[in-house]
Amino acid sequence: MLGFGNPHNIVKGVETPINSRVVLIQDDDAKCVFFISFEICFITDSIYYELVEYAKSLNTESIVLSMAQHTHSAPSGYDHYALYNMPTPGFVPKVLNTYLDNTKNAMKEAYENLVEGSWEYCAGKIPTQEDVSFNRSMPAYLNNPEIAAENLPTTSRSAVDKTMRLIKVYDSEKRLIASMNWFAVHATNIPNTNFYISPDNKGYASLDIEKVIFEKEHHEHVCLFNQG
Repeated sequence: MLGFGNPHNIVKGVETPINSRVVLIQDDDAKCVFFISFEICFITDSIYYELVEYAKSLNTESIVLSMAQHTHSAPSGYDHYALYNMPTPGFVPKVLNTYLDNTKNAMKEAYENLVEGSWEYCAGKIPTQEDVSFNRSMPAYLNNPEIAAENLPTTSRSAVDKTMRLIKVYDSEKRLIASMNWFAVHATNIPNTNFYISPDNKGYASLDIEKVIFEKEHHEHVCLFNQG
């Protein structure tokens, strides 16, 4: 596994499959932006640049925005730098190629199924007292001179951005076909004693929203819970 840096945190099976989700937005000039959300710990050069080239093979005017929701319960070994492969240990081409091949398939499917539509931006604040995230480095945070000058929060539960940001994507019939969410919360509900692949909290949130939309509106919906 990659995330906790623990060589004993190995993969023994799959609890919930991890995914790459793709939302493609194309403007009137045929320029494409691929929003790609990976249910892995983080994005690496080995992933990003390969997907940039693939996107250009679909459309020369493509931009790739790749994001990881930061689960600590997904396979390691997909980077070209030794430091990030140490928990594995070492580079594992099978892991990298699996991530790339499946993501390219998702990108191709998105490109071949473009429809006219619209998008909407929303944002809302989670109440400060809600225990959903915390500042994990308060000594460093409190060293910032603007804390006292601007009377900013000084407790770990309040010294975080509690704004949840959301982009909704609709087709021409005003059906909600995709959503992209950004909120900073660590995907570590599952500890390093876990040995089974899992997308953790953001992955479960994606699956839950997709299920609710399908049951309510009877059509497919892709939901990206990205890291803030």
